[in-house]
Amino acid sequence: MTDWNDNSSAKGRPPSPTASPFFAGPPSPTPTTVKCWRNTCYGVDPKYATCRKDATTYYTGKGHGIRVELRFSPSCQAAWAKMTGTTQGDIVRITSSAGDTRHYTQQWGHDAHSPMVEALNPDTAKACADTSRGRACATTPADSTPTPTPSNS
Repeated sequence: MTDWNDNSSAKGRPPSPTASPFFAGPPSPTPTTVKCWRNTCYGVDPKYATCRKDATTYYTGKGHGIRVELRFSPSCQAAWAKMTGTTQGDIVRITSSAGDTRHYTQQWGHDAHSPMVEALNPDTAKACADTSRGRACATTPADSTPTPTPSNS
């Protein structure tokens, strides 16, 4: 049984982990430390993955008042879809050439991104957004020499 009158910290040593009901063990890694590669990235939120560090927008698309981007990380060999100018209920979807798909339904705000799928290169994935106004897909090359952008997703 725990002695709530234990003065161990006053005696120069830290209290025992069992001395407090709020002790949760060692801190867990922060979400930004998630590392994945290819199929282990399936379903991972790029916002919390190392993949976002070298991610680049390779394809874009516009329509129905929204912009869609296909984002790709060479170090992770993974891709995801990003949409901006959206409203609640809009869906952003990434589909790999192998048929794997992940999506995210907009909850609030005006931009969102999907979880990741494996993609050996940006040409092995497709990014689209479905809204009540219509569908838009990222099919236009973003730049002939892509450079990483400091976006979180």
